[in-house]
Amino acid sequence: MNTNTTALILAAGIGKRLRGMTDIPKSLLKIEEETLLARHIRIWRNQGIKNIVAVLGYQKELIEKELEKVASDMNITVVVNEDPVSFGNTFSLWLGLKACKPSNIVVFDADLSYDESVVADFLQAGDYGRILVGPSSLDDIECAKALVDEKNMVRLTVDKRAVSKEELEQFSFSGEAVGALWFSADQAQSLNQTCEAFLAIEKNRPLNWEHVMNIYLKEHDLKSFQVGPGRWIEIDTSEDYEKAVALFKD
Repeated sequence: MNTNTTALILAAGIGKRLRGMTDIPKSLLKIEEETLLARHIRIWRNQGIKNIVAVLGYQKELIEKELEKVASDMNITVVVNEDPVSFGNTFSLWLGLKACKPSNIVVFDADLSYDESVVADFLQAGDYGRILVGPSSLDDIECAKALVDEKNMVRLTVDKRAVSKEELEQFSFSGEAVGALWFSADQAQSLNQTCEAFLAIEKNRPLNWEHVMNIYLKEHDLKSFQVGPGRWIEIDTSEDYEKAVALFKD
Protein backbone atom coordinates (compact mmCIF):
# COMPACT_ATOMS: atom_id res chain seq x y z
CA MET A 1 0.00 0.00 0.00
CA ASN A 2 0.96 3.66 -0.34
CA THR A 3 0.69 4.87 3.26
CA ASN A 4 4.16 6.47 2.94
CA THR A 5 3.30 8.18 -0.33
CA THR A 6 2.16 11.78 -0.69
CA ALA A 7 -0.04 12.69 -3.64
CA LEU A 8 0.89 16.13 -4.97
CA ILE A 9 -1.79 17.58 -7.22
CA LEU A 10 -1.17 20.63 -9.41
CA ALA A 11 -4.46 22.54 -9.60
CA ALA A 12 -3.49 26.21 -9.76
CA GLY A 13 -4.00 26.99 -13.45
CA ILE A 14 -6.74 29.13 -14.96
CA GLY A 15 -7.57 26.73 -17.82
CA LYS A 16 -7.69 29.55 -20.36
CA ARG A 17 -8.61 27.25 -23.25
CA LEU A 18 -11.86 26.39 -21.43
CA ARG A 19 -12.88 29.97 -20.73
CA GLY A 20 -15.46 29.98 -23.51
CA MET A 21 -17.23 27.02 -21.88
CA THR A 22 -16.87 27.60 -18.14
CA ASP A 23 -15.19 29.83 -15.56
CA ILE A 24 -14.75 27.15 -12.89
CA PRO A 25 -11.36 25.46 -12.33
CA LYS A 26 -10.80 22.39 -14.52
CA SER A 27 -10.48 20.13 -11.48
CA LEU A 28 -14.13 20.88 -10.65
CA LEU A 29 -15.50 19.81 -14.03
CA LYS A 30 -17.90 16.92 -13.57
CA ILE A 31 -18.01 13.55 -15.27
CA GLU A 32 -20.93 11.34 -14.31
CA GLU A 33 -21.73 13.79 -11.46
CA GLU A 34 -18.23 13.40 -9.99
CA THR A 35 -15.64 16.18 -10.19
CA LEU A 36 -12.20 15.41 -11.59
CA LEU A 37 -10.81 16.22 -8.14
CA ALA A 38 -13.18 13.80 -6.44
CA ARG A 39 -12.20 11.11 -8.93
CA HIS A 40 -8.51 11.59 -8.09
CA ILE A 41 -9.24 11.41 -4.36
CA ARG A 42 -11.40 8.28 -4.64
CA ILE A 43 -8.74 6.40 -6.59
CA TRP A 44 -5.90 7.51 -4.32
CA ARG A 45 -7.88 6.46 -1.25
CA ASN A 46 -8.46 3.03 -2.77
CA GLN A 47 -4.70 2.76 -3.37
CA GLY A 48 -3.87 3.50 0.26
CA ILE A 49 -2.76 7.12 -0.11
CA LYS A 50 -3.67 9.26 2.88
CA ASN A 51 -1.50 12.35 2.47
CA ILE A 52 -2.27 15.05 -0.11
CA VAL A 53 -0.56 18.32 -0.99
CA ALA A 54 -2.74 20.48 -3.25
CA VAL A 55 -1.27 23.45 -5.09
CA LEU A 56 -4.10 25.87 -5.77
CA GLY A 57 -4.39 29.28 -7.37
CA TYR A 58 -7.29 30.22 -9.62
CA GLN A 59 -10.55 30.25 -7.61
CA LYS A 60 -8.82 28.39 -4.80
CA GLU A 61 -11.77 28.78 -2.43
CA LEU A 62 -13.97 26.61 -4.66
CA ILE A 63 -11.38 23.84 -4.78
CA GLU A 64 -10.77 24.03 -1.02
CA LYS A 65 -14.51 23.60 -0.49
CA GLU A 66 -14.52 20.50 -2.71
CA LEU A 67 -11.50 19.08 -0.86
CA GLU A 68 -13.33 19.49 2.43
CA LYS A 69 -16.26 17.62 0.94
CA VAL A 70 -14.49 14.69 -0.73
CA ALA A 71 -11.27 14.30 1.29
CA SER A 72 -12.23 14.97 4.91
CA ASP A 73 -10.58 11.68 5.92
CA MET A 74 -7.23 12.59 4.31
CA ASN A 75 -4.28 14.61 5.59
CA ILE A 76 -4.41 17.69 3.35
CA THR A 77 -1.91 20.51 2.96
CA VAL A 78 -2.85 23.42 0.70
CA VAL A 79 -0.29 25.78 -0.80
CA VAL A 80 -1.12 28.64 -3.14
CA ASN A 81 0.41 29.89 -6.39
CA GLU A 82 -0.81 33.48 -6.15
CA ASP A 83 -0.14 34.27 -9.82
CA PRO A 84 -0.49 31.14 -11.98
CA VAL A 85 -0.30 33.18 -15.19
CA SER A 86 3.12 34.66 -14.48
CA PHE A 87 4.29 31.61 -12.51
CA GLY A 88 3.43 28.37 -14.31
CA ASN A 89 3.18 24.82 -13.08
CA THR A 90 6.94 24.37 -12.63
CA PHE A 91 6.56 26.99 -9.90
CA SER A 92 3.49 25.14 -8.61
CA LEU A 93 5.48 21.89 -8.61
CA TRP A 94 8.24 23.56 -6.61
CA LEU A 95 5.78 24.98 -4.08
CA GLY A 96 4.26 21.53 -3.68
CA LEU A 97 7.58 19.74 -3.28
CA LYS A 98 8.61 22.18 -0.57
CA ALA A 99 5.35 21.50 1.28
CA CYS A 100 5.70 17.71 1.20
CA LYS A 101 7.12 15.96 4.24
CA PRO A 102 9.94 13.49 3.43
CA SER A 103 8.17 10.64 1.66
CA ASN A 104 7.63 9.06 -1.70
CA ILE A 105 5.75 11.54 -3.87
CA VAL A 106 3.42 10.98 -6.79
CA VAL A 107 2.66 14.11 -8.84
CA PHE A 108 -0.59 14.43 -10.78
CA ASP A 109 -1.81 17.16 -13.10
CA ALA A 110 -5.32 18.01 -11.90
CA ASP A 111 -6.85 17.98 -15.40
CA LEU A 112 -6.56 14.20 -15.82
CA SER A 113 -9.41 11.76 -15.69
CA TYR A 114 -8.63 8.04 -15.56
CA ASP A 115 -9.83 4.64 -14.45
CA GLU A 116 -8.21 3.23 -11.34
CA SER A 117 -6.82 0.37 -13.43
CA VAL A 118 -4.75 2.88 -15.43
CA VAL A 119 -2.68 3.89 -12.38
CA ALA A 120 -2.97 0.95 -9.95
CA ASP A 121 0.25 -0.80 -10.97
CA PHE A 122 2.02 2.54 -11.41
CA LEU A 123 1.31 3.51 -7.81
CA GLN A 124 2.31 0.11 -6.38
CA ALA A 125 5.35 -0.65 -8.54
CA GLY A 126 8.15 -0.13 -6.00
CA ASP A 127 10.81 2.37 -5.01
CA TYR A 128 12.12 3.49 -8.38
CA GLY A 129 11.31 6.73 -10.17
CA ARG A 130 8.86 6.51 -13.05
CA ILE A 131 6.73 8.51 -15.46
CA LEU A 132 3.32 7.28 -16.55
CA VAL A 133 3.28 6.98 -20.34
CA GLY A 134 0.33 6.21 -22.59
CA PRO A 135 -0.05 5.28 -26.25
CA SER A 136 0.12 8.23 -28.61
CA SER A 137 1.51 9.32 -31.95
CA LEU A 138 4.58 11.28 -32.88
CA ASP A 139 2.26 13.33 -35.07
CA ASP A 140 0.37 14.66 -32.02
CA ILE A 141 2.04 18.04 -31.66
CA GLU A 142 0.08 18.99 -28.54
CA CYS A 143 0.97 16.03 -26.33
CA ALA A 144 4.08 15.73 -24.15
CA LYS A 145 6.03 13.08 -26.03
CA ALA A 146 8.32 10.90 -23.87
CA LEU A 147 11.64 9.86 -25.42
CA VAL A 148 13.65 7.05 -23.83
CA ASP A 149 17.17 5.65 -23.91
CA GLU A 150 18.13 2.01 -24.47
CA LYS A 151 17.28 1.22 -20.81
CA ASN A 152 13.73 2.61 -21.14
CA MET A 153 14.61 5.64 -19.03
CA VAL A 154 12.89 8.84 -20.09
CA ARG A 155 15.55 11.37 -21.06
CA LEU A 156 13.46 14.00 -22.83
CA THR A 157 9.89 15.24 -23.05
CA VAL A 158 8.85 17.19 -26.13
CA ASP A 159 5.74 19.30 -25.66
CA LYS A 160 3.71 21.23 -28.25
CA ARG A 161 6.20 20.74 -31.06
CA ALA A 162 7.42 18.02 -33.39
CA VAL A 163 10.26 15.72 -32.36
CA SER A 164 13.37 16.49 -34.39
CA LYS A 165 15.31 14.01 -36.51
CA GLU A 166 18.32 14.47 -34.24
CA GLU A 167 16.25 13.65 -31.16
CA LEU A 168 14.92 10.48 -32.77
CA GLU A 169 18.45 9.44 -33.70
CA GLN A 170 19.43 9.68 -30.05
CA PHE A 171 16.26 8.39 -28.35
CA SER A 172 13.19 6.22 -28.99
CA PHE A 173 9.58 7.42 -28.77
CA SER A 174 7.78 5.77 -25.84
CA GLY A 175 4.40 7.54 -25.92
CA GLU A 176 2.67 10.44 -24.21
CA ALA A 177 3.72 11.56 -20.73
CA VAL A 178 0.24 11.41 -19.24
CA GLY A 179 0.80 13.82 -16.36
CA ALA A 180 1.70 11.51 -13.46
CA LEU A 181 5.21 11.06 -12.04
CA TRP A 182 6.48 9.01 -9.08
CA PHE A 183 9.59 9.93 -7.05
CA SER A 184 11.33 8.47 -4.04
CA ALA A 185 12.01 10.90 -1.20
CA ASP A 186 15.62 11.35 -2.35
CA GLN A 187 14.57 11.89 -5.97
CA ALA A 188 11.97 14.44 -4.89
CA GLN A 189 14.61 16.36 -2.95
CA SER A 190 16.84 16.43 -6.05
CA LEU A 191 13.91 17.63 -8.16
CA ASN A 192 13.19 20.35 -5.61
CA GLN A 193 16.76 21.62 -6.02
CA THR A 194 16.51 21.45 -9.82
CA CYS A 195 13.28 23.46 -9.75
CA GLU A 196 14.81 26.10 -7.48
CA ALA A 197 17.76 26.62 -9.83
CA PHE A 198 15.49 26.63 -12.88
CA LEU A 199 13.13 29.22 -11.41
CA ALA A 200 15.99 31.51 -10.41
CA ILE A 201 16.05 32.41 -14.12
CA GLU A 202 13.14 34.83 -14.60
CA LYS A 203 12.21 33.74 -18.13
CA ASN A 204 11.60 30.18 -16.88
CA ARG A 205 8.93 31.09 -14.34
CA PRO A 206 5.86 30.82 -16.64
CA LEU A 207 6.96 27.43 -18.04
CA ASN A 208 5.36 24.04 -17.49
CA TRP A 209 7.04 21.15 -15.69
CA GLU A 210 8.12 19.42 -18.92
CA HIS A 211 10.86 22.03 -19.25
CA VAL A 212 12.38 21.55 -15.81
CA MET A 213 12.03 17.79 -16.14
CA ASN A 214 14.25 17.86 -19.23
CA ILE A 215 17.02 19.24 -17.06
CA TYR A 216 16.35 16.75 -14.27
CA LEU A 217 16.19 13.78 -16.66
CA LYS A 218 19.72 14.39 -17.92
CA GLU A 219 21.12 13.15 -14.61
CA HIS A 220 18.33 11.16 -12.98
CA ASP A 221 16.71 7.87 -14.00
CA LEU A 222 12.93 7.85 -14.38
CA LYS A 223 11.52 4.78 -16.06
CA SER A 224 8.85 4.90 -18.73
CA PHE A 225 5.90 3.07 -17.16
CA GLN A 226 3.08 2.19 -19.52
CA VAL A 227 -0.49 2.88 -18.42
CA GLY A 228 -2.64 -0.04 -17.37
CA PRO A 229 -5.74 -1.09 -19.28
CA GLY A 230 -8.58 1.38 -19.07
CA ARG A 231 -9.73 4.85 -19.97
CA TRP A 232 -7.81 8.09 -19.49
CA ILE A 233 -7.78 11.58 -20.93
CA GLU A 234 -6.19 14.97 -20.29
CA ILE A 235 -8.66 17.83 -20.48
CA ASP A 236 -7.29 21.04 -21.99
CA THR A 237 -10.13 22.23 -24.22
CA SER A 238 -13.92 22.09 -24.43
CA GLU A 239 -13.52 19.39 -27.09
CA ASP A 240 -11.42 17.35 -24.65
CA TYR A 241 -14.13 17.73 -22.02
CA GLU A 242 -16.82 16.54 -24.43
CA LYS A 243 -14.63 13.52 -25.26
CA ALA A 244 -14.16 12.82 -21.55
CA VAL A 245 -17.89 12.89 -20.85
CA ALA A 246 -18.47 10.45 -23.69
CA LEU A 247 -15.50 8.26 -22.76
CA PHE A 248 -16.54 7.77 -19.14
CA LYS A 249 -20.25 7.40 -19.78
CA ASP A 250 -21.31 4.22 -17.98
